[in-house]
Amino acid sequence: MSPRLLTLKDYNNYFVSDKLETGCGIESEQKTGENYLFLQTFIPKLFFTPIPLMFINKIPDEVHIKFELFGIGKINDTDLFIFKPWVLNVETSYIYGHFENFHLLISQKLFYHLLARTVFLEQITLSQLKTTRVLEDITQLDLDHFGLNKIPSIESFKTPKLIITRLFFVNDELICKFYGTHYLNISEELLDEYFNPDLNTWFSICGQGLKEIIGYIRLYINKRTFTGISIELIIHKEFRGLGIATEAVSGILEYIKRSSFTFSANAKALHPSSMRVLEKCGFIPIDQNVSLGHFNYYVDLIQAEHELLEKEFYGNEANVTIQKKYKEKFIRYF
Repeated sequence: MSPRLLTLKDYNNYFVSDKLETGCGIESEQKTGENYLFLQTFIPKLFFTPIPLMFINKIPDEVHIKFELFGIGKINDTDLFIFKPWVLNVETSYIYGHFENFHLLISQKLFYHLLARTVFLEQITLSQLKTTRVLEDITQLDLDHFGLNKIPSIESFKTPKLIITRLFFVNDELICKFYGTHYLNISEELLDEYFNPDLNTWFSICGQGLKEIIGYIRLYINKRTFTGISIELIIHKEFRGLGIATEAVSGILEYIKRSSFTFSANAKALHPSSMRVLEKCGFIPIDQNVSLGHFNYYVDLIQAEHELLEKEFYGNEANVTIQKKYKEKFIRYF
């Protein structure tokens, strides 16, 4: 077994693609009828180093490859998913054999993010996961995380000054009033964008010791592509400038880390005060939407954790193990 851990950099470079003949899906083996998950993409051949010198010029610069999920294991104490590659644009058997011992390892958090993205983009369905090799062993608790509105969340949580409560029944008229009177007659399209429960999760913000709502938080995901969870915050004008926005954003980031498998969060800032709040919470500006007048911000939620795992793995400080049931079932691959 020649394992390689998928890094965050490689994931973003090779597994988030809109190229033809790439993506994620579920197929059935002809002999056994067993369903299996596959990831299909194009990867530079140097990804599979070391390559014997005699093969270098006979392997395409970009290898079209299909990874099939075969097992679950661990790197030290971190759960991971193990994939075996099948090369689609190399036909010579002795070169094909070079890839036989290669295994792609994907950490649990990164794999679940990839899977959640795939479900959101409707490349596979949640019902398919329960009848697919290896995926059928994922716990119901983990399955419940897929889809922003399906996370088994705590109903409310406290920060030093605030109580933040998830709203399972959303009063869109009340929230629109918070934004201003010009929001009371918004279009049906905008109502759907803001209050469609499959795309949005709302939270109320109360001060500890206060009964009235002083703000709202909206978590949402982009309709066109899954790029992580986005955050929108509105605080009543009487409570602005008191550090409440910063505390609320910090609190909701911790909630996201606990309650979902996304590894990034996004936000927009229209005013300098909003920019300061986001930057205090670790967000960095990535670009500006000139036509709409706002800045786009981003924060990575697992980079430090995953980079430590990568350092351990590529520094030969990691012990890779495979669960016994998979090792015995697919002994020819392990």
